[in-house]
Amino acid sequence: MQETTPMMEQAYRLLKAKGMIRPRDLKASDIPESYLWEMASEGRIQHLGRGLYALNELELSSFHSLVEVAHYVPKGVICLLSALQYHELTTQLPPAVWLAIPAHAHRPQIPHLTLELVQIKPDLMTLGVETHVLESTPVRIFSSARTIADCFKFRGRVGLDVALEALKLGLKKGVKADEIWSFSKGLRVSKVILPFLEALA
Repeated sequence: MQETTPMMEQAYRLLKAKGMIRPRDLKASDIPESYLWEMASEGRIQHLGRGLYALNELELSSFHSLVEVAHYVPKGVICLLSALQYHELTTQLPPAVWLAIPAHAHRPQIPHLTLELVQIKPDLMTLGVETHVLESTPVRIFSSARTIADCFKFRGRVGLDVALEALKLGLKKGVKADEIWSFSKGLRVSKVILPFLEALA
């Protein structure tokens, strides 16, 4: 094992602060990307996937795929089935990570992950966004109320049964009906959700 250099130690401190990093994260500190590969090859850190590195002691959560997506697509927002799963508003176990991106934006690809991309108007991308810290990484996820309204908007993709289940579980868990209603108006799906909201609220 080679001796740790000051620059390698600096790269390690950056990794410790962030939990996970990509080679490009080193550029701001003028640290060569090769240090990450070198530390990984020596077993000092772990290589999680293409261009993604983490501390050996990092404990991966059940939402690790969301964390990876946040690193690869920081401007995306976890949505629909993946957001439902995070908020515990579904019995579904989505095989893909559902990610909202601005309409007409570049469609990202992550070789070892399956993405279900949802293109949304740019002005609606910030509506109901929450930031949750998972594995020391900020992950952008739509709120429970926004996600429920989204499920009715995209019922053709997720299924009306999934939307209804999310609405029932959300109300049972304390998601406020007026918040769901507010998001449904912003997403122009209020006429669709109103009968179900009135029956359950």
